[in-house]
Amino acid sequence: MFVRRRYSERPPRYEYVLTDKARDFFPVVAALLAWGNRHLAPKGESILLASRADRRPFDPVVVDAADMQPITLDNAVIIAGPGASRGMRKRLASLKAMNPAIAPAGD
Repeated sequence: MFVRRRYSERPPRYEYVLTDKARDFFPVVAALLAWGNRHLAPKGESILLASRADRRPFDPVVVDAADMQPITLDNAVIIAGPGASRGMRKRLASLKAMNPAIAPAGD
């Protein structure tokens, strides 16, 4: 998640910077922060995620990049992806009977 980068030769000094993998993980951190504030902070939020420009607190939500609509349990379904193995496709097909939120590809 971090990489050590030298920023001074004499004396040798280092800084730790986020990797691309860590930057891609940030939306997960934002969602967990919002969840914690909503469910684990009865006296109010102890920290907030806010806009750099105007310090307005954000209300993080997960949205679909194509239409910017929130992704919810009501509108989402799990399907096999293009890299799914035959075994994964079989597991998804068998789970569909138990849970309608899971659908094999083609449904």
